[in-house]
This record gives sequence, structure tokens and C-alpha cells, in this order.
Amino acid sequence: MIHMSWKCTQQVTGLVRGEAKQGQKHRSNVKAIVAEAGKERVSNSDTLDRDRTYLNRYTGFSSGFECADYITKEADDYRQEVTGKGGTKHYRKLRADAVIGYAIIYNPPEEICCNWTDEEYTKFYEDSRTVMEQIQPDIFRKDTVVMSAEHFDEGTITNPEKISRHLHDIGIPKDARGSYCGNKIDAKLLVEINKNYPKMMREKGWDIEDLDCTDWDRCKTDEAYRNERKSKKKSGKSVNNYIADKMREQIQENESMSEIMCSAILDALEVTEEKDRLDALKEQIEADKAVLKAEREQLEKDKGKLFKEMLLQEKKEKEFQHREDMLEAQRNALEQERKDIQKKSDKDLLCYKLAYKKECDRRMQNYKSECEEAVQEISDYASSLPPLSEDVEKVLDYASVQESGRNYRTPARKYLQTIQNIRQSTIKTYREIPDIPKDDSQTGYDMYLGG
Repeated sequence: MIHMSWKCTQQVTGLVRGEAKQGQKHRSNVKAIVAEAGKERVSNSDTLDRDRTYLNRYTGFSSGFECADYITKEADDYRQEVTGKGGTKHYRKLRADAVIGYAIIYNPPEEICCNWTDEEYTKFYEDSRTVMEQIQPDIFRKDTVVMSAEHFDEGTITNPEKISRHLHDIGIPKDARGSYCGNKIDAKLLVEINKNYPKMMREKGWDIEDLDCTDWDRCKTDEAYRNERKSKKKSGKSVNNYIADKMREQIQENESMSEIMCSAILDALEVTEEKDRLDALKEQIEADKAVLKAEREQLEKDKGKLFKEMLLQEKKEKEFQHREDMLEAQRNALEQERKDIQKKSDKDLLCYKLAYKKECDRRMQNYKSECEEAVQEISDYASSLPPLSEDVEKVLDYASVQESGRNYRTPARKYLQTIQNIRQSTIKTYREIPDIPKDDSQTGYDMYLGG
């Protein structure tokens, strides 16, 4: 076990869908944070070595983008039952700016853990998780963690060859009842963590020093104390940035030591020919440092630009899908409207056909009745005529008629019979009344209506 006293706390942030509001230091974009922890390693670290990324260990999700999408979908699908003023119950979605996830980094100082074994790292992680759950059980329960990532691909600022081993926990802030409680991740909770984490870790055998924490209740009533904390906040170091600050201090110490050593060497070789060689070497080193600095700056710009482009592309894809869904809904609505219009049109056409057929049947029936009455009158008139006399009968038997256009004479009786047949045929051809169709055969009005 380590006997050297040291300072440590855990970096905690609440994850939101968009960008954190101004002044919310404990809020971060879910995709940006989780993508840095996942295999995509969208990181701004100066000491990231992607050749060692394969060494990283993941539990749950390995892809940060997939994990971020899962957390976002869980929040989008969540509905909370609430009771209105009238006692009616309804379901309410999460607010757009609600905290839908959390991230914790368990990162002991490099000067302390540089010689730790795997067992010591494992114990530190498990003890830290237990303490965090005890501090805030609604959020930091082990069952709320959906992704863990232990990184082996980052060095230290003082020595890039050395591994800065640390653990990321990504979770969904739901209490035991399944309700979101991410709003509890605030400045007050961070102070509580900084105040209790060192003490509770000491109880587990870790020699961690207490941290300087602000007493917010005292700040409300003690103006002198409040001004002191404000001044200290402006000039002091953030607890969560303690490790980075220690690294920068080490760099400055190394640079100072390097300058002292260079001066001593130059003094010793001032009268020798080695001085010129050292000057040239120093200039080359400075030139190489400048080139490396420029390349690193360009790389950071390219990485930032790529990440922004990825986020923009994702936004465009979502907008495109939204438009596709809207167009599909419009197409479905138009198709339904067309079907309704067609159905109404077919109904109106059928009604018109039936009414037209009824009117035609009525008119034909009236016409038939009138014709039957006329035929009956003619028949009655013919019946009332007197019979032919014997003389007329004899004339019909022996007389003949010279027809126009013929060279022979026709018997009178035969001629009269022929004339009568012609007249009856004419009447039958032009005065016969058609019957109304009894089947579905096509009639005149059907053809007129396209039936």
C-alpha cells in the first residue's frame, strides 16, 4: 500500500444533449465526452498514443458514439407520469436541457500510481466506486453504469513513454425507482464529493489528503469568508485540474533544470571547439521543437474540424430523416384523400346512373302506353267497319290490278293483301315499343354514361 500522502478527487460532469449553458462548468455534451472515452478516442490530449489504443479495456459499450446514441434514445423515450391540477394524470417528456447521463474519471496522480500493480489499480477503482455510490446512491449506483473504459494509450506530460492509466465510467442518472435525477449533479454535489471522498477513502486504507472546499452555507452569511473564497477561486487551482497542474509544474521544473544544465555545459566548454557544436545542436533542437509544435497545433485543428464535421453530418442526417418522415406522412395523407374522393365520386356516379335509368324507364313506359292506346283505337275502328258485299267479293276474285313497273296484272285480292302486309311491316318496324332490359346488358344511357 502507498504510504505517501497525496491529493485526489474524481472528475464528475453531467451530460446533456446539446451544449452546456454559460457558467455550467459541471455540464458537457454527451457525444463529445463519450466519444473521447470510447474507441473513437476523439481526444485533445497531447500525449495520446493511438498505437496503444488497442490496449484499452471496455465494459458495456466500446463505441462512444453508440453509447451516446443509446443514452440519448433512453432519454427521448422516457415518460414521467404526473398529476395535473384537476387530478388528471398524463405523461411528460424530459426537458431538452435535462441531464441525461454522467461521466466520472478515476485518475490517481501519476507520481503516486506509476509503480502500482494491476491489483492496486483494481482496488483503487472499486473503492472509489463504492465511495461515490455512498456519497450519492441515487446517481452513482453500479447498476447505472452503461460503459466503462480503462485507458492505456495516454502518457504523462513529463514522460510520454510512461502510461497514465485511468478509468472512465459513463452512466444514466436514474434513481432506484427509474426516475431521472441528473439535476442533482451540481456545484453542491461536487463540493460534497471533494469534502467526503478523501475521508472515506482513508477509511479504506488510502492515504489521501483532505481538499480545500468552500462552505457554501457560511458564504451566505459571512461576507469576509465569501470574498476570501472568491479571491482564492480566481487565483487558486481547480481541484479537478490538480493533476494537470502538477504536470505543468513538473514541466517547468524540468525546463529550469535543463536551462541550468545547459548553462553549466556552456561554461565548461566555452573555451573549446565543442561550444560551436552545442550551439548548432541547440539551434537544431529549437527548430525541431518549433516544427513539432506547429505540427501538433495543426493536428489539433484538424481533429477539432473533423469532429465538428462529424457532428454537422449527423445533424444533417437527422434533418434529412425528419424531412423524409414528413414527406412520407404527406404522401400517405394525399393517397387517403385521393381514395376518399374516388369513393365519393363512384358513389355520386352510381346515384346519377340510378336516377337517370329511373327517368328513362318512366318515359319509355309512358310512350308505350300512348302507343298501345293508339293501336287500340285503330283496331276498334277497323272492327266497326261493315263487311264487304258479295259483289265486292266477286270483284276481288275476278278483277286484277296493273302494278306500276310490272308487265303483268296482279289479282286485286292478292294486291290488297300485299299492300296490307307492307303497311303492317312498316308499323312493326317503326312503331314497335322496346321492352325494358331485365339483365345487366348495356343500354343507351349506360353507353352515354360510360357504364
